[in-house]
Amino acid sequence: MQFFRSERGGLLPFTLIVMGTVILIGALAVNTVRVEHGRSLSQSVLDICVLNAAAQRQTLPPRDVFDDCLEKHGFEATITSFNATTGREKSVTATADLSVESFFLQDPVTYELGVASTAQETFSNLEIVLALDVSASMNLASPISTNPMGDLKAAANTFVSQMLAEDTQGNVKIAIVPYNTQVNLGATLGNQFNLTDVPLNIMNGATRIGPDVTQQRCVELPATGYDSTAISTTAPLPATPFVDMLGSTNQTNARTAPTSTTFAVATLQENLCSFFRLNPSPATNNVVFPPDFGFEALGTPAQRIAALQAKINALVATSNTSINLGMRWAMAFLDPAMQDAYTALRQSNLMPPSTVGHPRAFTDQSAIKVIVLMSDGTNVDEPRLNPAYLSGPSPFWIGNDNNLSWHNPLRPGPDQYWVPHLTATAGNAPGGWRAVPWQNATSTGLPARQMDWREVWRRMKVRYVAWEFHARSVNQATGIGAARAANTAERQAAFEAALADYLPPGLTVTAATKDAQLTEACNLARASNIFVYSILFETETTNSPTLESCARSASFFFSASTPGALSQAFNDIALNITQLQLAE
Repeated sequence: MQFFRSERGGLLPFTLIVMGTVILIGALAVNTVRVEHGRSLSQSVLDICVLNAAAQRQTLPPRDVFDDCLEKHGFEATITSFNATTGREKSVTATADLSVESFFLQDPVTYELGVASTAQETFSNLEIVLALDVSASMNLASPISTNPMGDLKAAANTFVSQMLAEDTQGNVKIAIVPYNTQVNLGATLGNQFNLTDVPLNIMNGATRIGPDVTQQRCVELPATGYDSTAISTTAPLPATPFVDMLGSTNQTNARTAPTSTTFAVATLQENLCSFFRLNPSPATNNVVFPPDFGFEALGTPAQRIAALQAKINALVATSNTSINLGMRWAMAFLDPAMQDAYTALRQSNLMPPSTVGHPRAFTDQSAIKVIVLMSDGTNVDEPRLNPAYLSGPSPFWIGNDNNLSWHNPLRPGPDQYWVPHLTATAGNAPGGWRAVPWQNATSTGLPARQMDWREVWRRMKVRYVAWEFHARSVNQATGIGAARAANTAERQAAFEAALADYLPPGLTVTAATKDAQLTEACNLARASNIFVYSILFETETTNSPTLESCARSASFFFSASTPGALSQAFNDIALNITQLQLAE
């Protein structure tokens, strides 16, 4: 009986039960942690690899990217399914099974887990304007580049291909705005604006006088034209006249015929609104190219890439530089005010229905607006013709044999018509004064015809007119020594006075003014949430500090000192734009 009444060791069974329970709970906890750790790790790796495979920036097949990622992360689960779709909306879905063996249990248990992940990257509506410098300096070889224009074309072509390769829905819109001294809209696009004083071809019967200006449609923007992103399609805008203000001439005592294509004839490339250098004529090499222009229906990515690359390959470097105008018009082609012009082009079957609603409103959250502004140098002073000499009767006359006369009413005496081609008299260079305009050698047939100023500038460069008529008509005595030196000085003074009259210095748009306008435009673009990338192609010309400050931020500015660096700049911009555009 004493044995049954003893209490020693009474807690041992309870202790054993509690310890067993704790051990069991611990084992279950360890197994639970192991299972959750395996599931969490597998899920994390699967998420990472699905995201990588769905990235629009990837050029490899999604499955290759996915498998490579799994291998690098040491993924232990078994992939049970993988599906991928590519295009504007790139989507990847994957599932996997994971087996985790239990610990501490007499009869081991295998936990079967499943993980799944889906990633999708879609593009927003993307509106891009490539504002490309096609000034004459892009033709100049240097130790940096033997062919800057060719380098630009190669880089821009690759950019276009990168941006449009998978754009099957037409959500990426790319416009090209070539600029030099001016931005030329061309006839088709220019006709959608209310341009005044548009240059027209001047005909003499069936013969055109001077170059074919069918495609010349540049705009003389007012100084106040930089306070808005829009350029009105309805408000009157003065067109740039055709005047060869940039061409040089041959300043010699000998006569230079007005048919000299080198020193006399007005050319398209030395006109402020320059759009091509070589034949055929008319050409559209350097005119603005709106997005998807020429397509009645949305083309395939390959077709649209080919159209843009054909435009880029046709660009010709000529004339001076106005970065401010390139930037200004680039903003205009991102402003919804351009919708009216695009509507008219669609009605003419020159743009597809996919351009409806473009350019999008700045408040449209689905739209990303981008300008890529490229230049190799600085803004350059730009002369302007004295308005008195734009149109109306001129003092120049043309005979029925196409020889010219110039009337100088300030010359004393009756002989006030200078005729440059007259046979030289002893001791004189060719040319002479007459009392009446030259008709022909026999003074028979149709009378001499007074030319309008517009015809004068279609035929001749401004500098040729200043030298051949104003300067060469001064004192024909050639002389020697001091007399000849005085004669040369008088002619030079007459030449400079004539130039100052035709091209008044006070009307010149200076580089400093253009820089200020560029800064204003860039600030406005930044305030309008336009992503501005700027590229400086350092071809050893003077470089513009304003170009760097125009970029949205320091990381949006690219300084390219080699052709390879230029290509890399465009490539980096394409990748950066893609990152801006992605919405997961």
